[in-house]
Amino acid sequence: PTSFSEKAKVHFIHGKHDFVLVAETHKNLVETKGLINFFRGHGWNATASPARPTERSTKGTTAGVAVAVSSHIESRPASFCVDPEGTLTSNAQLTGRLTRIDKIDVLILAGYLECGLGFAGANQAFIIELECITRGGKQIFILGLDSNSPPEAWKNHTWGNQSILDHLDAEV
Repeated sequence: PTSFSEKAKVHFIHGKHDFVLVAETHKNLVETKGLINFFRGHGWNATASPARPTERSTKGTTAGVAVAVSSHIESRPASFCVDPEGTLTSNAQLTGRLTRIDKIDVLILAGYLECGLGFAGANQAFIIELECITRGGKQIFILGLDSNSPPEAWKNHTWGNQSILDHLDAEV
């Protein structure tokens, strides 16, 4: 979902989910830590990135993403976490946790692309970081993404001589 309202919290607490991927939280650092603690208090492991300031939004922030993994699934912080507990990442548009599914390591990622930028600016930085942390698609990953564009847009943007999706060995 986009954001993380009180209604969404109730849905996740009472649902039977293994993973929760949240895009566009618009939460600052203190609120993001509160979100992580909310999940922890309900038996989940979570990693998140706070939103960053912007003048483009009426809320004064953009992005902010979170990934939570149910405690019955093995998970651990991703290598790009920036705090000792492994709960925070620095890119307001991309965060994740590493899980083990059927003896295979899988990165569970949440992402957000800013509206109106296409694949330029902060969105280009997102693509570059995604490429880096997945090692060009060699690391298996699942990405829940609010891309603010239709899926066809991914086919029209290239990395070298192939589409970004082909480069990452990914599909929409």
